[in-house]
Amino acid sequence: MWLKTRCPRCGSEVRLEYADSSIYDAACPQCGGEFCLFVRKPKFEVLFDMGAQALLDGYAREAVASFAAAQERFFEFYIRAASLERATGTEQSMEEAASAFESTWKHVVSQTERQTGMLALAYLMREGRPLSS
Repeated sequence: MWLKTRCPRCGSEVRLEYADSSIYDAACPQCGGEFCLFVRKPKFEVLFDMGAQALLDGYAREAVASFAAAQERFFEFYIRAASLERATGTEQSMEEAASAFESTWKHVVSQTERQTGMLALAYLMREGRPLSS
């Protein structure tokens, strides 16, 4: 999968291969200028953008895979945010809350159905009403 950006010197399009890192060292193929790109979007947004681009480019299977991964990363983001928000009014430090989340998340990281269940519970606990389908 590719990220598209523009060279800050000449403005030409530069394609970068997607990596889990948020920091990319790049060189422009047109002018040879080197630059560093820092992606400040959450992972689910990057994956969604890649899915949309794949769909526009005619790669339906890749788009579906990117959208599914984006959905899972969004679930993780929401559940993490809800659990950390819940810890703010307690004696527990943010580091302890984050560590507790990580140790719990490892049990569901590769199981979409369990992640969906955790999302439904986190939503119920945060919003006070069930997640509507």
